[in-house]
Amino acid sequence: MFSIGKFRRRIVPIFKYLKEEKTRSKLGYSSLNTAHSRSHCVCTNLSTYSTSRQIKSNVFNLSNKCHNTTILPQGSQYQTNSKNDLMHQLHESILAYDVDRAFNCLKSMQTRDVPIRCHYFWPLIIQSYNQHGETGVLDVLDRMLSLNITIDHETLVQYLCPRLNLSNAQLAIRKLQDRDLKIVQILTPISVCLLDKNDIEQVMELCFTQFPRTKLSHEDFISALVEYYIDSNDKERTIQLIKRAESIPQATDLFLTKISQSKNPLLEIEKVQVIITELLQAGLDFSSDAAYDLKSYFSKHKLMTSDFMFYQQTGIRAAPRLDVDRPLKSPADMNTTDLECLTLSHPPSLSPQTDMNTTDLGGGA
Repeated sequence: MFSIGKFRRRIVPIFKYLKEEKTRSKLGYSSLNTAHSRSHCVCTNLSTYSTSRQIKSNVFNLSNKCHNTTILPQGSQYQTNSKNDLMHQLHESILAYDVDRAFNCLKSMQTRDVPIRCHYFWPLIIQSYNQHGETGVLDVLDRMLSLNITIDHETLVQYLCPRLNLSNAQLAIRKLQDRDLKIVQILTPISVCLLDKNDIEQVMELCFTQFPRTKLSHEDFISALVEYYIDSNDKERTIQLIKRAESIPQATDLFLTKISQSKNPLLEIEKVQVIITELLQAGLDFSSDAAYDLKSYFSKHKLMTSDFMFYQQTGIRAAPRLDVDRPLKSPADMNTTDLECLTLSHPPSLSPQTDMNTTDLGGGA
């Protein structure tokens, strides 16, 4: 007997299913990924015949979708156009220590105009060095250059040069020059690495004999020179290299600031005092900013401002002012020590900006 209620119970799930399929189709969902996880795609309330038709329909749809879907085999994984997919593949290759696969991925990135950064190669340099030594490092460099990558300073000073055999620095430089790297790119990173090894003889040879006209170009050189001086107490050659590094902006200021901020446990206050005296004797001036950093350093070691009198012992000229503050205090706010230093800094009379009267010192009526 025909029953409206029974008909409705059978037909409504069919329309509901068709509506869901239509919605999924519009959204681009693939039944390949959802058919196994969505058990309600087959309506259990339908008759055996209706259920059979629905299953056949699902199988037909799945077959069509599989026919139109290209599943990349493992060897073709770089054919994807997605930048995120390529980056993911590169990450996996690096984690797997698979340098060849990583470079294939980088090539695919380049062909799809995905920017390639130098730091992508840093793990590859380390891995190749651990596996093959200097030969592996140079192999990675060759591959980078084959991709027209511009080798930046950080890559050279932190990753490439420290992993070269620098027992003969000139030979190492020649290997890099053979790969079309310019000496202006190479000299500073190589010198930094040699200073880190305290190999001062080769640094002096490169900077003063082999390439005397090539400019040193990065403050990393100053940082390495600071650590070398602290370790060796070699004031003479330290001063020579500071002069040689005049192409680095404010090289003397950088040296004094970095030494005053150094955490090296071998640093002693006497070494700072000595190098300042040597700088003054060599005619190397420094700014009030560097003087401020020195004042902060000395104050941590309980030296009073008047202790800066030792600079006058050089007999060369008056030292730069080490009593600077940001901003300069008014004389009315200075203590006895500050006033003493101010007086020493402006003999025989005070400058117009710091001219004092009895009122300024609190002695007026």
